[in-house]
Amino acid sequence: MLQALFGFNQATNERLWSIIMEHLTDEQFIQDDSYSRGSIRNQLVHMANAQRYWLRALLNVQGLDEIDPEAYPTREAARAICQQADQECLDIVRSLSDADLERIPDRWSQPVWVGLIQVSHHSTDHRAQILRMLHELGAPTLEQNFAIYMENATLMTVRELAGHIAAKRAEWDELLQQVPAGQMNRQLLNGWTIRDAIAITTWKERRLTEIIRTMAGAEVSFSELPEAEQTRILEAGRALAPEALLDQHQAAHRDLLEALREMDDADLNGPTGIPGLPPE
Repeated sequence: MLQALFGFNQATNERLWSIIMEHLTDEQFIQDDSYSRGSIRNQLVHMANAQRYWLRALLNVQGLDEIDPEAYPTREAARAICQQADQECLDIVRSLSDADLERIPDRWSQPVWVGLIQVSHHSTDHRAQILRMLHELGAPTLEQNFAIYMENATLMTVRELAGHIAAKRAEWDELLQQVPAGQMNRQLLNGWTIRDAIAITTWKERRLTEIIRTMAGAEVSFSELPEAEQTRILEAGRALAPEALLDQHQAAHRDLLEALREMDDADLNGPTGIPGLPPE
């Protein structure tokens, strides 16, 4: 269970970082906030420091120094050190035996596993604070749902996954069919139109198809779309007639399902996942 909790912690942090990298500037990232730990950067570094503190206190792990948030003024730099902290914590938790978890550390009255659960809860608390800050900055947020994480963590066959994707896509296609051609330029969120949402979804499905077919997407994140590339995609989509845009959209989805069905179940459920994709 503890391994699952810290897997959830790492996966949810990665989803949070994807939002931060895509929707915030470095200036917004370090912008002060009067509540709790201050800026979003400070909140995330505090989460990493709390993990390191409890690992030192509970397990006497050496070499986990406290992180100074001021040493990480950019999103990219802070993300790297926080990812490192998440991975080291998960690796340590995975290495613990039942005896390790039941041991009562010096100067404490509870077993190690109680302290580790506190670490997990602490991260959830601060992510909730960050989500409020993201909302106030006009960025999207996410749901922290451990049950859904566990459901998604259950092994699936390629056939099951392809069927699930196809079913969800059918719901999306049915929704699009209800949009009159004259409403394609209707704004939805942050200035995006329905047409823009279709164009970005098409790009993501093409990118996912490329990652699956090459299994070598680790150098380019699926979640983060550079601003210049996003602008190019949106402009190209806006230049197309609605029928042509939807034709591209459908073709990209057919290619994705074809690429997925070419995979083996072992590739889908491997311990390291598919390079280039978010851990969830």
